[in-house]
Amino acid sequence: MHETEVLAHRPDAASPARRRKRIFWIGALLLLLVALLSSVSYWLWIWEKSLHDAIAEADRLDPGWRIEELEANRAVLPGDQNSALALMAARQAMPTQWPIWEYQLAAMYQAQLKSQSMKLEDEDLDAFEKRLHNPDPPVLLSQRHLKILRDELTRAAPALAEAHKILALPHGRYPITYTKDYISTPLPYIQDARSCANWFAYEATLRAQDQDLAGALTSCRGIFSVSRSIGDEPNLISTLVRIAIRQLALRRIEQALALGQPTEGSLAALQRFLEDEEKEPLFLIGMRGERALMDGTMQAVQNGDITFAQLSKLLQDAPSDLRAFPHLQTVLVTGSIRNQRAALLRWMNRAVEIAKLSPEEQKTPLKELEASAKDLPVLGRMLAPACAHVGYAWSRDQVSMRCAITLVAVERYRQAHGRWPQALSDLVPQYLPKVPIDLYDGSPLRLGRFTDGVVVYSVGEDGIDNGGNVDENPRKPGTDWGYRLWDVARRRQRPKEGK
Repeated sequence: MHETEVLAHRPDAASPARRRKRIFWIGALLLLLVALLSSVSYWLWIWEKSLHDAIAEADRLDPGWRIEELEANRAVLPGDQNSALALMAARQAMPTQWPIWEYQLAAMYQAQLKSQSMKLEDEDLDAFEKRLHNPDPPVLLSQRHLKILRDELTRAAPALAEAHKILALPHGRYPITYTKDYISTPLPYIQDARSCANWFAYEATLRAQDQDLAGALTSCRGIFSVSRSIGDEPNLISTLVRIAIRQLALRRIEQALALGQPTEGSLAALQRFLEDEEKEPLFLIGMRGERALMDGTMQAVQNGDITFAQLSKLLQDAPSDLRAFPHLQTVLVTGSIRNQRAALLRWMNRAVEIAKLSPEEQKTPLKELEASAKDLPVLGRMLAPACAHVGYAWSRDQVSMRCAITLVAVERYRQAHGRWPQALSDLVPQYLPKVPIDLYDGSPLRLGRFTDGVVVYSVGEDGIDNGGNVDENPRKPGTDWGYRLWDVARRRQRPKEGK
């Protein structure tokens, strides 16, 4: 081919139209890239500012809120003043497989009773355990069940003597070692505390059966002391355990008053103790700790200390539509972690501020907080604790404490006047400075009459007054929430046949 032919057939790539088109697309691509980078930079700046503002809000509203600061500000207790250490020592001293009804070792116990020609069937042991944990307050245990209880407490006497040291130790603190993700921090002593509370509950039952009412109330105070051994542990799990232990103590007080008549001195001391215990801000302690822990988890994700896959395993209880989120490519979400952390921290700041309110003021804000959780970014929804549910448990606890304090005051009035008060206002001012308020409807607590005595009660969560029809299930329809006192003639009832 001649040179002129080659030149005549050269590609037209260098034509002005093609060049302009290429320049246009290159320019458009560059503009798109600049716009994309600008958008990313803008959102990164927005997210960083959002996190900065959320942290600044927490610093302003609640200085010293981080978990390291909360731990640093907790009281350091010398070993001989730490009730938690005393209970840990008592736990070590407990006999193996104690108490027997928790291990369902009926066969072993049968062998111990052979010489006394007593037979303990599995179903009998099961019935005993149910009676022990869900007592009919004024009804005595059968002689057989009473022997089981007495023998087991005798078997554990050295350990129980060790546990009794906490009666003189009003404060406690268990050791905690935080994990790098915070959310998986183990709390190995919490369940031990619940077991220790049961020890005192068993003892309170036995003492009330034996008509040692002062001793029974001391054992009830021991249950509260177990709750106090957890102290200001900064998390909501510990808060819930403390509340559960306090509820156990209040039911045992109701039982003690149903099985006898404590002295005025014992009752007055108990009422003062309960009034002091009521002031413990358990919900606020738990909420401050939970905020710090959840923000610590978010910070660990942000810093790459834990992967999304690891976080997913820790959040197995998250709703199914959220569990897949941590498996997204890290590059797609890393930048937004700051935004998600900020959103959760602001939400938790609201929760802490609600916990600072009086119990009477918390109901509506808690419902609003609960409703707003759905608006959190996906990771925030996964990590957001059930603040409202803990708040509702706290409300029930506060109502319970107020009912119990009033119940003791009613019994003191009856002993002094030989009759029940006509109304709770009769207790003011000698036995109460004022009638406590029912958190559920804003009215004073109520005094009701039933066939065998009186009941101090709240209308409960449904807000409906059912005439003092109290039940241990606070959500059972048609019931109220409170405690009963029996007429003296109806206390210490004989057990029913076969019970």
